[in-house]
Amino acid sequence: MKKLFVAILIVIIAAAAVFTFAACNNEKGSIKIIVPDGAPALAIAKMLKDKPQFDKYEITYEIVPGAAEISAKIANGEADFAIAPTNIAANIYNKGTDIRIISANTFGNLYLVGTESVSDLSDLKGEVVYNIGMGGTPDLTFKYILNQMGIEYFASDVADETGAKVALHYVSSGAELIPLLKTGNAKFGILGEPAVSQALKNVSGSIRLFAIHDLWADVTEGLDYTQAVFVGRKDAIDKYEGIVEWLSDLLDENVDWIAANPAEAQAALADAGSTLTVALNKQIIRACNIGFVPAKYAKSDINAYLTAMASFNAAAIGGKMPEDTIYYQ
Repeated sequence: MKKLFVAILIVIIAAAAVFTFAACNNEKGSIKIIVPDGAPALAIAKMLKDKPQFDKYEITYEIVPGAAEISAKIANGEADFAIAPTNIAANIYNKGTDIRIISANTFGNLYLVGTESVSDLSDLKGEVVYNIGMGGTPDLTFKYILNQMGIEYFASDVADETGAKVALHYVSSGAELIPLLKTGNAKFGILGEPAVSQALKNVSGSIRLFAIHDLWADVTEGLDYTQAVFVGRKDAIDKYEGIVEWLSDLLDENVDWIAANPAEAQAALADAGSTLTVALNKQIIRACNIGFVPAKYAKSDINAYLTAMASFNAAAIGGKMPEDTIYYQ
């Protein structure tokens, strides 16, 4: 009887062990991917729609209001992967969060628009150019281009009476700038898509004058304007073996999908909480310049971009150029 009891007990323990192992083995890890609202969110639009899952892990996708939220959530471990402005990625890394740039994904969605035609940036001397994001990417990039072209500028909402310099005046967003263009209180302004298309639709006589990424290519001898990148926390990359390659395939696939399916892309963003109100079409999608280039191939372009940003405001990239270990190899 005693031997029978022991045998039964062994069977029960063994069964419990098998059940526990199976339960643990089926337990899902959690992976979070975030993107800022607006054009950068298009870089994962198909993923927002399909919500693909990796292996046994549960992946959640989230749109957040802006770059500040990206920085905070990546730094404190609330998110594992993100689309981030390139300078913000460098800033996060330089402030001690071990991330890797996996790919370049946005290659310029900023444009100079106006209610008057100009043939060259030098024609803006004696004019006021309104700009979104003082101290941020639109501001620093435009200043760099003006510098490289030998065009002087100063901060003011009043034009230079001598006609020798460009006056730069700042507003908080496209929502503030578009009404100024509409009422004639502003003649020229730098906006990002899809706000550019909204301005062209709502402001009579407005035109798209210059693409900032084209001007960037002119002054950098053809380098790509790597405005936003896809990054991952190093600990997440190490933990989830194979996930970088899996995500890279999805990011690459997304580029052609959004180009062919603008309405579905917009619906995917709206379902995920985007506040975009402009009706996306193929022209707007194309103007957002969403792409996919693995980090090892985009490295020289990204470094050139960060070097230019640092020349005006080193704090914008975290005080210094990041080490090469920031790039996923």
